[in-house]
Amino acid sequence: MNKTIKISILFTALILPVLVFVFLKMFGKNQFDIPVFNHTEISDKVNCDDIDLPHTVKEIEGALEPMISMSTANIFHVMSDGINIDELRGLMVAKDRLTDNDVTIHSIAVLDSLNNIKELRRTYQIGGIWELHEMLKDQLITNISCQLMITGNESIVLVDVAGRIRGYYDGEDKEEIDRLILESKILLYGDGE
Repeated sequence: MNKTIKISILFTALILPVLVFVFLKMFGKNQFDIPVFNHTEISDKVNCDDIDLPHTVKEIEGALEPMISMSTANIFHVMSDGINIDELRGLMVAKDRLTDNDVTIHSIAVLDSLNNIKELRRTYQIGGIWELHEMLKDQLITNISCQLMITGNESIVLVDVAGRIRGYYDGEDKEEIDRLILESKILLYGDGE
């Protein structure tokens, strides 16, 4: 082959990906959509009287300090059946990856396990964006079903700044924790509306 033909093929092979990248960077738009749960209808599994539609998570009462969705992404972790080490480890990963962002992680534990609460704070470095709240068992069950609308095995709920539920996650599953982190970042940086 001729030397100029080889150079033109090599030049085309190198420049074409760069041109595609520049074109997509200038004219393309990444758009991800995170669904809004319980927005217009309520599951039959939820047994609550005073639920307005569209549903939003309001102030969660019953904790020693009321929890309000003020951050861009709010992660509510419920420990209704005791402490789950795998869930807490997953939330440590989420905390590390989301620390410098407008995110708050609310872990809610049953009040009668106060000795465990102090140990939890120390062992899992709860602080900063990660808050630990104590609540009576019956109030916790009411908030799980009527505010956070948890009806299955999920223990983690993602709520946006408007109080809309954006996702349910199984805290024991590493892939679910990765999805939680990704969807939190979409709410933070993307157009998660």
